[in-house]
Amino acid sequence: MPSAPSQHRLIVMLACAAGFGLLSTWWLHQAPEANGPTALDGLLSQNKAPKPATISQGALMAISLADPSGHAHTLAEWQGRPIVINFWATWCLPCVEEIPTLAKFAIQKQFSDVAVIGIAMDSPKDVQSFLKSHTLPYSILQESGGVAENLANRLGNPAGSLPFSAIINRRGVVVETRLGPWKEGELEAHVLPLLAGD
Repeated sequence: MPSAPSQHRLIVMLACAAGFGLLSTWWLHQAPEANGPTALDGLLSQNKAPKPATISQGALMAISLADPSGHAHTLAEWQGRPIVINFWATWCLPCVEEIPTLAKFAIQKQFSDVAVIGIAMDSPKDVQSFLKSHTLPYSILQESGGVAENLANRLGNPAGSLPFSAIINRRGVVVETRLGPWKEGELEAHVLPLLAGD
């Protein structure tokens, strides 16, 4: 039978382990609520199908967001072209890891008619800082006043998990949405039919 000091040490160790377990459980469940959707949310959402889009072509094309320089743009500027909208953030590791795949797609001559638009769910300061060290060959727009958050919701991503993408055909119809990052070659396969004709 363990001595009294040994029993005391055992009790303290068990209490610490239990406390750590409770703290870990609390962090996993509370941190995303306190800080918004996390990179972990994006990873966990990869195997979940997004909900159907609930936005009309007219409402979608009327969405107005500013670029990092502060100039406002509506999605109607790209109407008549297939559009890939990608919701991302600088703090989202899967988003940042996905950027080279999007960049490689955007510079392919075969897909030059496709508009790739990254919507940053981030502060303007963080996005501007990120773009100083990362040159992206596609358009970047900025979340402002919940407009992009509402757009993501109406495109089928009410949880706001990142990364999240929507593919829109030439007529302004949402034809596909995706939770989680694109792997190399996947986006090409999904967009190619839109270039052949809608």
